[in-house]
Amino acid sequence: MSDKNVDLLNVLFDAKAMFVHMGGTWGTEREIKIIKSGFIWYKKAEVYSASVTFFGNTAILLNDIDLVAVVGGNEVVNPFMVTEVYLKFGVNNLLPFSNRNTKIWLSNLTRQNP
Repeated sequence: MSDKNVDLLNVLFDAKAMFVHMGGTWGTEREIKIIKSGFIWYKKAEVYSASVTFFGNTAILLNDIDLVAVVGGNEVVNPFMVTEVYLKFGVNNLLPFSNRNTKIWLSNLTRQNP
């Protein structure tokens, strides 16, 4: 997402996906337009830890990150615990089911690799 490749994002994002931000909630079409316009630029993610756990056909990924973004021309850094849920179907296919970014307030005290 840092390179704003909306053609690739159109393939990755389901048409019925919903995007929840601190400033509102909207669907795929609006998210793509916002990224394309540059109003939100997901510039960089610094990953401190990542793990995956499988439960049958469900994979849950946890990632401790700092997300550097430019929103409305202002650069912001937010520490997040990202929870991604994928459903396995077929032999080697994973379908993104849910992605949640939870802001963490004391991240610098809990991270092992600052």
